[in-house]
Amino acid sequence: MDILKFLSKYKITIGLDNIVVLLPIIILCILCIVKIIKKIKKVKSISVSQICIKGVTIDIGCNKEVKQIAHKAWTELITRKLALPFDPENDVIAEVYDSWYSIYNQFRTIIKELAGNNDKEVNKLVNLLIEVLNTDLRNHLTKYQARFRKWYEKELEKNTDEDPQEIQKRYPKYNEIIDDIKKVNVKIVDLTMKLDEIRSK
Repeated sequence: MDILKFLSKYKITIGLDNIVVLLPIIILCILCIVKIIKKIKKVKSISVSQICIKGVTIDIGCNKEVKQIAHKAWTELITRKLALPFDPENDVIAEVYDSWYSIYNQFRTIIKELAGNNDKEVNKLVNLLIEVLNTDLRNHLTKYQARFRKWYEKELEKNTDEDPQEIQKRYPKYNEIIDDIKKVNVKIVDLTMKLDEIRSK
């Protein structure tokens, strides 16, 4: 009761002028608090994936945009021969190269769409895709594809009844090509798994 008596001595009056001044300040404070809470939640919700390439580990924050790009790249990879281990008994090298060339173009399209993106995590993933394109796919295709195709097409014309898998085995550098295809495959399969991990987070 003493408190009520004490408070009754003080009269707080809020006039219309005070409301007009205080209301925008209160609204601004509430908006700032909401924005800060959203940022804190966003930072907490972003998980990090580690990708190792050429012995260097890259930490990529899996924000919404990174997940979308990872999903696009992952979808392209798993629907083509590139992300599957090469089977010398059943796979045809020329068809594998067609698949590789197709994925190369799709990756370039994905990267072009992101030109000018300022998101640091997106740029990490884009740089990783560029690295894979330039050092793995492009190097192999530049070294082997044209020579193999020229030889293979001639052999195919001469041996129309023979299985393409048997024809390609006669290529003078067949073992060298297969070894390199398998090396590229291992890296791409690993990348596909990492992209799946990122998109699923």
